[in-house]
Amino acid sequence: ALRSGVTTVAISPGNGNLVGGRIGLIKLNGGRYDRALFRDAVALKVSLGPEALRRDREPTSKTGAVKLLRDLLADPQGDLRRLPLFIHANTPGEVQSALELRAAFPAKMVLLHAREAGFAFDRLDVPVAFGPLTVADRHEILETPARLARAGAPLAFVSDAPWTSEADLRVTAALAVKHGLDRKTALAALTSTPARLLDLENELGGIEAGRRADLVAWSGDPLSLASAAVLVMVDGAVVWRKE
Repeated sequence: ALRSGVTTVAISPGNGNLVGGRIGLIKLNGGRYDRALFRDAVALKVSLGPEALRRDREPTSKTGAVKLLRDLLADPQGDLRRLPLFIHANTPGEVQSALELRAAFPAKMVLLHAREAGFAFDRLDVPVAFGPLTVADRHEILETPARLARAGAPLAFVSDAPWTSEADLRVTAALAVKHGLDRKTALAALTSTPARLLDLENELGGIEAGRRADLVAWSGDPLSLASAAVLVMVDGAVVWRKE
């Protein structure tokens, strides 16, 4: 991860449960686990995808999943009302269900993956943590980040590490730029926007006095795949340097 220029990792449960659990943050500072743990609960992972549906337990259908989420969100003391929700929703139908939940309950929400959201929504004011992209993706999928940005959705990029490499974050950004995404938006999707979605914009995501000195020096343009990280700092300390 450090060789890929990643300094802070949001660790999330998978998509196999309707409510997967809490998302925590790890600083890749080379220290012990108790010193690397940065935040133990910044959000909750929710899945509206088919992976969360089972024959042997609820929810067994998408309708049942939405009803169960509504019941959980109706509890003002529950975690679903106290923490932001990162909702895995790929298809337009899944995204629409998430938007209806957002309209019914005052919960902060981020759509996760949302690979097909750009096809169906001309306006989308909910943030999207999108990715990863690969060269094998269809042209329409590769254009989705640009479509989401034009629709007004705040955009961040995610990897699916360890199933994909952390380096895929920069690959996703480069492919998105090649297929119409503005460079400034692509850089923000790797830095300031993820920090904002995790309520860390005053600590991470930018180079300003008073923020944590998480810095990456590149051999060239960060969005060029010919460039490589040469030095990585976390909280002002050099934690990785290219030989």
